[in-house]
Amino acid sequence: MCPNLLRIPSETGKESLSAPKVGLNRGAAQGGSGEKYFFGSFDGKNLIASTEAGAHGWANYGKEDYCAISYNGLPQGERPLLIGWMSNWQYAPKIPTQHGEDR
Repeated sequence: MCPNLLRIPSETGKESLSAPKVGLNRGAAQGGSGEKYFFGSFDGKNLIASTEAGAHGWANYGKEDYCAISYNGLPQGERPLLIGWMSNWQYAPKIPTQHGEDR
């Protein structure tokens, strides 16, 4: 599932949003793996979900994005940077591991 809590700085620099995200191995909108986010405010214990349009959804609509985790140690105020797996368990075991005459 790979949960991650992100802090998204505002454009004014005065406040930030919290955005938990979860990686789903199955069940994404496109039928494969995906990353779902939820914007809101976090008080250190509870997330108060935003009700504004676009406050939750899919990070992208590809079929091969799973388990994205944010980098630590970025300068304060920088936007989060995520890196995720680019594969899908629906077909990953079927990908050839050898090529050419080594088959």
